[in-house]
Amino acid sequence: MQTPPELSLIGRIGRKHGFKGALTLDIDDAEALPLLTKGNHLFIVDNGKGVPFLIKEVYGHQPIVELNLIDNEARADWCVGRSIGLDAQQHQTSASPYGELEGLELETDDGTSIGIIESVEEYPGGPMLNVQQDGNSLLIPWVEEWVLGFDPENRILTIDLPEGLLNIDDIDSEMDTE
Repeated sequence: MQTPPELSLIGRIGRKHGFKGALTLDIDDAEALPLLTKGNHLFIVDNGKGVPFLIKEVYGHQPIVELNLIDNEARADWCVGRSIGLDAQQHQTSASPYGELEGLELETDDGTSIGIIESVEEYPGGPMLNVQQDGNSLLIPWVEEWVLGFDPENRILTIDLPEGLLNIDDIDSEMDTE
């Protein structure tokens, strides 16, 4: 008899999306976003145990999922507000906690492309995204709280950057003219 996997909780089901069972996820663990892909299992916690559901589709900036067997409004209602998790072994055995970010397009909340994440580099102050933009490298701090969503189908990570982070040269020019 196979024992159920230990779960790594990553958030909860936020709300229904439409009337055919799609669900919006509220993710607390941005490192789990790349694992939310078609064909993987998402576990919905019921009575303290994870119930596995096959992910049929994932889309949108705030992940919206279609799960096997959750195909109508009544079943979706059962899911709303429940904790969700991934198989802890799958979640923890990534070669690097940031390896899944490499190759993703990074964009702002208004849809402006920043560039492609080439690598994640460790610095004393914390991890930095090395982003390629028009032949130049940008270093952008990796701050989970800035992550707004992940679109696995299009491989886009959407973040909310502090004002001025990308246009620091413009700020220097303005200071020179004053």
